[in-house]
Amino acid sequence: MPGWLATVSAVSKQRGPSLREQVADQLRAALLSGDLRPGVTYTVRSMASAFGVSPTPFREAILDLSSEGLLRVKPNRGFTVVKPDAATVVHIANVRRLLEIPATLDVARRASDEEVAELLDSAERTAHFAARDDLAGYVAADQEFHRQVLLLTGNPILVELSEKLRAQARMHAFPALFNAGELLRSAQEHVALVRSIGAGDVGSVREIVSHHINYALTALTQMEPLEAS
Repeated sequence: MPGWLATVSAVSKQRGPSLREQVADQLRAALLSGDLRPGVTYTVRSMASAFGVSPTPFREAILDLSSEGLLRVKPNRGFTVVKPDAATVVHIANVRRLLEIPATLDVARRASDEEVAELLDSAERTAHFAARDDLAGYVAADQEFHRQVLLLTGNPILVELSEKLRAQARMHAFPALFNAGELLRSAQEHVALVRSIGAGDVGSVREIVSHHINYALTALTQMEPLEAS
């Protein structure tokens, strides 16, 4: 049984406005674990049934992931997984460096003690899920952690752009991390990043953010050659 199906029963019990987000988190986990693969057309009805939900929230979740560039909707047929080519992955990493490194440095220079404490709680949640090899929980916690960091810049446009780019980068970084048992190490980097932010150690912040961005490139070089950009 695929790993994402182990937690489907929990999703099917959810009701109310959060069901869409719950299904989207499970879809991301299925993508990142490799249970949903490029080149296959998946139908909404059959997948909604597998998730134990009605087609409506499943379609809504598909639209969310489509807007992130992870899925491609095929009208009247279903959806397919988008796999960026090598050049696109490199371009994404380069743009993320331009956005996320200076943004996180700015956060390190002006975050309050209270904000740092909240970030640390969020970082430790990612470590909690990583220690349990809970990919769906980790994906949601990781997404929330990075969002919280960048929200401290006060720039919602930057947050939106970075979230979309990071979602596409995960398609390469997370499967390699998960299969190599490296999720916990990645989560521990979150904790180290927050401690560096709290200490105002901009050199360490720069190094950690850069290393985090490079996960997608490292994973890609394991699968196919990269051209210099």
